[in-house]
Amino acid sequence: MLGNYWFGGRPLTVEDVNAAVDMVAGTQVTTYMMCTGSSAVYYPSKYSNMLGDDRGGTLKACYDSATYNLWRRYWDNEKRLEAEGTDMVSASLARARERGLETFITLRMNDLHFADTLSACKMAMEEFWLQNPQFWTNDPSIGYNSAGALDYAHPQVREHKLALIREQLERFGPLIDGVDLDFMRFFVYFRADEARANSQIMTQFLCQVRSLVDSCAASLGRPLLLSARVAPTLAYNMEKGLDVAEWVRRGLLDFISIGTHWRGDPSLPVGQFRTDLAAALGSARSGAAGCSGATGCSGAAGCSGTAGCSGAASRSCTTARSGADDCSGAASCSRATACSCTTGCSGAVACSGVAGCSCAAACSCAAGCSGVAGCGCLLPLPVYASIDDGGFRSSLPGAPREFWTHGAFRGMASALFGQGADGLYLFNYYFGEFQGRNGGAPSLEPGTLYCRTISPELLNELGSTETLRRRNKVYALSEDNVQYGIHPNTPFPLRLSDGPKDSGLQASLRCGKPKPAGVGEGLQSAGLQNREAAAGAGSGADVELFVGDNVLEDRPIRALLFVRKTLGECLVKCNGVPLQRPLSDFAELAAPGDAGNEEDCQYCADDAARVFGKDQYLAPGQEVLVLEVPVESLLQGFNSFAFSATETPQTLLRLELALIYGPVGTNGYF
Repeated sequence: MLGNYWFGGRPLTVEDVNAAVDMVAGTQVTTYMMCTGSSAVYYPSKYSNMLGDDRGGTLKACYDSATYNLWRRYWDNEKRLEAEGTDMVSASLARARERGLETFITLRMNDLHFADTLSACKMAMEEFWLQNPQFWTNDPSIGYNSAGALDYAHPQVREHKLALIREQLERFGPLIDGVDLDFMRFFVYFRADEARANSQIMTQFLCQVRSLVDSCAASLGRPLLLSARVAPTLAYNMEKGLDVAEWVRRGLLDFISIGTHWRGDPSLPVGQFRTDLAAALGSARSGAAGCSGATGCSGAAGCSGTAGCSGAASRSCTTARSGADDCSGAASCSRATACSCTTGCSGAVACSGVAGCSCAAACSCAAGCSGVAGCGCLLPLPVYASIDDGGFRSSLPGAPREFWTHGAFRGMASALFGQGADGLYLFNYYFGEFQGRNGGAPSLEPGTLYCRTISPELLNELGSTETLRRRNKVYALSEDNVQYGIHPNTPFPLRLSDGPKDSGLQASLRCGKPKPAGVGEGLQSAGLQNREAAAGAGSGADVELFVGDNVLEDRPIRALLFVRKTLGECLVKCNGVPLQRPLSDFAELAAPGDAGNEEDCQYCADDAARVFGKDQYLAPGQEVLVLEVPVESLLQGFNSFAFSATETPQTLLRLELALIYGPVGTNGYF
């Protein structure tokens, strides 16, 4: 955005900023989160440097002219906005508020994009980082650029971050409704061997941030919310020194978003996260909701008593910020379809599941509610799920990332809502290709039914289960792609051995399916053990995939299963029903007049992988198996797909299920 790529890279003006915000205003988007910087920031700061600052020309020698000019473009645009009396953050927030959106600043808690060496990308890094390598983790084992991550074990690092947060609250406070702490950019805060032991340090830091936010709220005379974007399991967060359950127990946050670092997870386990968090809170519900006055938050009952249920975008009962019965306002606690909490969240930290938060209508968690003690619905704050833009990653060396299709966006949204997500957090939802390269149009391939262009039109669908009804969707389990120690919620790669199909040797892998309370933090290690066990289990394996659609009420006209795998014959059943290859073509799904649907293109059944965009970046020795799924065999919730190898051993890499409701012109691209 700072490079103005949405508008051809021309010199940035306030009018361009306004136009960018206007592209999401008037849609189902309720909240506009504006990033304030990476390492360098996007506004004049006393504590950091603006992006592209060459320190008076002293850094120019570090770059070739093309790279230098690229970074200076950002600087020049910042200066243009400054000449107009504003900055990119302020201008974006002001326009969003003008258009009726809730506004947040979002802070990247340890951005490592350019933290490679002292001699590279200095114009993208702040002076504090450049001058203090003794405060880096110097631990390269964690992930990309992790050796250059600032180590929060050092009080100087925490003090620096607090100074930036305080400065941003002072500068942007009148323009915002809340502050978001993005811990997924990047997911490194301590040395790997020290992180878990340092979790109390980060909890104390969170208390100090909460105190700053509440002090700003008091000066403004209105509530400010505090949220955090974290990893998709409690165990992964604790491995990095983030005790998320303790943060919630102390009432430090008003809502949580879970997500990945960058490569998206199309089967993000939000139902399991809710269940595990409720179980963790249920094991220690004593005491007041706040920070006990000992670690930086004022007051015993919770972070200086803002008024709970602020009503900002219906943000559900902000963790009983000022003591008992803070959530007493019936409708003020309702959060879309989630755990309506109409009777008052009156306890210390959470709705205990006895007298509070009635969890009416099974919390709308569908199959995501386990129905046992510790049901993930019984939470004191909303849990959002992040859809990240990273897309699939092929095993083909050098292959570019495979962006999500429109159908995949809808499938992810439907699955997340179906498992109890209170809302969606769209990360890096950029319109650069749509607006800049294509002039406001999607990019289509001839003779296909899918679209990978991130488009504003999807923002009128993704935010509601009602607007997602009868829309073409793709549900998926991805390849394994580890980022900062986080595995996606997938059983793949999964090896099938050759053998008699009735041998009885079967491995079952259930991704993201809630378990009884008390087994929360073993989720990922258990999943990996299952995957390894399945590799030598025999001829078969069962894989479960969550479907959010009510397929009985809104029955698709067809359903197709796409399995990316190594070569070899394979038998597949869906919920016990054998699957066959599709026989009829897909010409009736094409939208006349679309750029990619010319009259001479064929949509034949045996070309389905290409027509639906599932054959991109196949590595040698790989194929896509396409099977017709009888729609009457499908369930709302978890569906079991049983695989049996009939000949050579083979490896399953990715699974995608397309629900077909109608032509792409009326029911949306896949």
